[in-house]
Amino acid sequence: MKQKNIKVAYTSRIVSGSYTQVPKIQMEGKWLEELGFSIGSTMVVEYGEGSLHIRPMTAEELADRRRAGLEKELAAKSTAIRRLQKDLLEDSRRLSHVAESNPGYSSPSKKSSR
Repeated sequence: MKQKNIKVAYTSRIVSGSYTQVPKIQMEGKWLEELGFSIGSTMVVEYGEGSLHIRPMTAEELADRRRAGLEKELAAKSTAIRRLQKDLLEDSRRLSHVAESNPGYSSPSKKSSR
């Protein structure tokens, strides 16, 4: 296995209104593309016990990720549709009450007034 020595740099972020420095690892070079890390590809970073393992995401993992995203989107849209259906039903009920006759109101009498 080949080896690269890379220095851990830093980047600044605003946290609670003040700047703080956090570690950053930046890698670049044609060697990444040769290993399957092409521009725009997604990678998996596994970490623990003082080490990192970086690999390109497999086609199956990408498909699973896309499917999960679509399922989440479908669930959100289904919830929105159910909410709209409920609102429509409530509006329909409210409007039907307006159109119903009310026994408290009487029709004008056909008798002529004296």
